[in-house]
Amino acid sequence: MHELDVAEAAAAVLTGDGHAGRVYTLTGPAALTQEDQVSVLAEALARPLRTEAADPAAVLDQLSMFMDRDFAGALLGLLGRAEREPAPLTSTVEDLTGHPARPYAEWVRANLPAFSSN
Repeated sequence: MHELDVAEAAAAVLTGDGHAGRVYTLTGPAALTQEDQVSVLAEALARPLRTEAADPAAVLDQLSMFMDRDFAGALLGLLGRAEREPAPLTSTVEDLTGHPARPYAEWVRANLPAFSSN
């Protein structure tokens, strides 16, 4: 999600009528895996990047240093499911703001300095 879409949707809800008690699910325009996101970033940086799968047991051990182990295990399960089965997309950003949700590539371009050592 592009933060400008979140901000504009929130502004529409806070300043418009008919939103009391409603719950909105905001999504970007495409469901991207982490690998997809890294590919977009690599293209914008004009250099190769790759992803590597981490050992789930090692990640669980590391997360358990900062949170309850059962919670950490549930979180890892949720993240794994999200990678295999992306959440359905919504038109909520466009419905609230009048424009489609911004693509991830636009967010990458706007934030490219944060990913560069220059």
